[in-house]
Amino acid sequence: MGEMNISYPQSPLTSHYGEPKGFFKLFKLSSPSQFLGARLPYFHLTRVTDGCSSSSHKIIRTSTMHHVFILDDEGEHKNVELLQIKLKEFNFLELVQIELITNTGCQVEGVQMWREDTKEFHKALNLEEHSKGIIVLVRPDGYVGFIGGLGSSDVDAVIEHLNNYLL
Repeated sequence: MGEMNISYPQSPLTSHYGEPKGFFKLFKLSSPSQFLGARLPYFHLTRVTDGCSSSSHKIIRTSTMHHVFILDDEGEHKNVELLQIKLKEFNFLELVQIELITNTGCQVEGVQMWREDTKEFHKALNLEEHSKGIIVLVRPDGYVGFIGGLGSSDVDAVIEHLNNYLL
């Protein structure tokens, strides 16, 4: 039996950028450093393309990749595409899978798109119904390695974070 109540907030494998409104509520935390290194919470998702039901834990258990969960209800997903471009530029596309959680917007090629009907992840992060976006990078071991907003500077921060230990 493994220990599930472990976190690594001070690890060099964790970092955050900015302070996206509301993400501290997850695990009743008061700062991003307490959130970082914690296990990704369990929440239900439905794949947009075929309606297949899944969960956050099932997604991260099915591969040895990093997963970037992006909550983005803005619709155009410009910075999701920017993240894709940067991941390709730094040769991280084979190591990182983007999981876009949205209820609006168009399909982004090469990105797994999900609906979150129950809003469990939104609630855990204490986000408004229509959030401006948040990035949560989950390492292959299921622990949160990075958290930030969805601005272009946040995208750069994700790439910088990955550069710190993947290169």
